[in-house]
Amino acid sequence: MKIESYTYTGEAMKRVYENEKWTIGVKNWKPGSDPSMIDCLERHNKTDELFVLVHGSCVLRGGDRERSAV
Repeated sequence: MKIESYTYTGEAMKRVYENEKWTIGVKNWKPGSDPSMIDCLERHNKTDELFVLVHGSCVLRGGDRERSAV
């Protein structure tokens, strides 16, 4: 089996792989990613999401309709 590797060194997010079932994106830091700049959350109700931290640190926030972001 061949193991594929994808990289992206720019700011923000870029899709690096897509097929009919999967999308893989790499998200790098950008000024708007700073936790103090977050003013809304996105919802993706029709898909599963997986986050893998490869290097550094991150903040992952979640929320629901009944309360504000956690």
